[in-house]
Amino acid sequence: MDILTLLSLERSSSVGKGRPISYYTPSAPTIMATLNHHEVGNEEEVVGGDDEVVDVDDLRQRGNHEFQQGNLSNAIAFYTSAIDHSKPPPTTTTRTATNSSSSSSYIVNLCNRSACHYQLEDYEQALDDAQMAWITSQQSNVKAAYRLTKTYLALQQSMTAIEVIKTALTVPDLSDMEITTLKDLLQQATNLQQQEQQQDPSSSSTTAVMELSIKNVTRPISIREFNKESSKKALGVGNFSEIIIVTHKITKETFALKILEKKQATDLAKRQHVSVSLSGF
Repeated sequence: MDILTLLSLERSSSVGKGRPISYYTPSAPTIMATLNHHEVGNEEEVVGGDDEVVDVDDLRQRGNHEFQQGNLSNAIAFYTSAIDHSKPPPTTTTRTATNSSSSSSYIVNLCNRSACHYQLEDYEQALDDAQMAWITSQQSNVKAAYRLTKTYLALQQSMTAIEVIKTALTVPDLSDMEITTLKDLLQQATNLQQQEQQQDPSSSSTTAVMELSIKNVTRPISIREFNKESSKKALGVGNFSEIIIVTHKITKETFALKILEKKQATDLAKRQHVSVSLSGF
C-alpha cells in the first residue's frame, strides 16, 4: 500500500472512542439498500427520517475497514453513502464549502472512493471522484491531489499530472511527508514524460494529454475504456467466451473484443484476470 493510501484512509480516527465498533460485512447491494433511505444533510451527524442519525465519519470508518479487507464493492457502498450525506448544498459557496466539516468529509470520502475505483482499474470513475475532490477543495487538498495524480499517471497523462503536483506543492503548511510524497510523484510523472518523448519526440506536447489511438500504447488497457455496440449482434459465441463489437470511449476506434468469463479463465488458464484480446477493424 503506497504512503498516501494510508492518508486516504485518513487522518481522523476519533470515531468510536469510548465504545467498540463491530463490523458487519453484507454484500454491496444490501449495504446500499440499507443506506440509501437516509436523507441528505450538512453535518457530520445527519438526522434523517424517523429521527434516525447518520454518522458520516462512522460510514467512512466502515468503508476503511472494508477497503483494508479487500472488499472494494462494500467499501464503495459505504463511501458513497458518506458522500451523499456530506455533499455541500448547491447554495453553498465554494469557499464556505471548503471550510465546513461536512465538506471536509465530502472531500475525504471522494478520495477514498477514488482509491477503490483505482484498485479496480476503473480509472475513469477514479478520475471523476478525484477531480471533484480537487475542485471542491479549491485545489488545496493534498490527498485529492495525490489521488488525481495517481490516476493521471495510470492513464499515461504525465503533463496533466505534473501540473496538479506543481499546484499541490504551493499549498501552505504542507508536512514534510506530504512534500516528500508529492516530490516522489513529480519524479514519477517526469520519468513517464521522458519515456513518452523518447518514444515519439514529435508528439511530446500532446501525447500525455490525449491519445489518438490505443493500437500501439504500452500501458495496460482496461475493458472499462470501451462501449459495447448494443445495436450490433455478437460476432461469435463459444462455450466459455463471446466476441462483441466495441468502440473506445476516447479514440472512437472500433474493435472486436473477445471476452472470456473470469471463472472460466481462472479454471482454464490458472490466471486471476479476465483474458481479453482486441482486434482492430
